[in-house]
Amino acid sequence: MPGPAPADPGDAAAASRNNRLLADLPRGRSALVVDLAVDKGLRHRLQALGLRPGQRVQVLRRAWWAGPIHLRVGMTELMLRRRDAACVSIQTTDGVS
Repeated sequence: MPGPAPADPGDAAAASRNNRLLADLPRGRSALVVDLAVDKGLRHRLQALGLRPGQRVQVLRRAWWAGPIHLRVGMTELMLRRRDAACVSIQTTDGVS
């Protein structure tokens, strides 16, 4: 029996272009959460608010300078520090990089 087909390099390139950090997502855009690379305590808190892998997140507003990001996850709105948002991997679905 033949082994699994090799992955199409075009698919891998498209996937990597769509993988980003939540801190870089522009206002008004939405994406799917892929991973939370934060400590255990913050992970539990964010997941309790609905920010977990597979959930859609939308950026509502961005504060000036290095201020927090206003997000919507489901019916929940929250403010997240940019340094914490930089630890959240997302996947855009609209092809915008």
